[in-house]
Amino acid sequence: MSARQQIGMHGAYGAILRGVRDRGDGGVLYVRENKGVYCFPVELNDQNARDTLEDLLAGEDAKRVFYVIEERDGKAHILAYPREEVFRSALPTRASAEIEEVPAAVSAAAEERDRCAGSAPDASTSVPEVGEDV
Repeated sequence: MSARQQIGMHGAYGAILRGVRDRGDGGVLYVRENKGVYCFPVELNDQNARDTLEDLLAGEDAKRVFYVIEERDGKAHILAYPREEVFRSALPTRASAEIEEVPAAVSAAAEERDRCAGSAPDASTSVPEVGEDV
């Protein structure tokens, strides 16, 4: 996946999560014209922006939020999204996590497997030696 990501359907949360997965924690999502890149302050050209981000990321709030810099109308807007909310967005919803009913044929095969496994000798059962009468 390229560093630049289209922000839209999956939104900023998905872009943040992919950035953390691919590049590690401690970055920010920089968004311009509906495209985003997960980057680190040292990668920014503007020294003032770099200093501001380094201060934000060194602060106590950085442990609880992910920062997004959105460039609009020639200005940078800094947004903060709670980490817990971002991570929760990656979890499946209850509706998508429901288990469908197992078809009868699969269920019957599993029962047969379990029945056969139950009749196999376990470690406490002695096994006759070769040549020994059974």
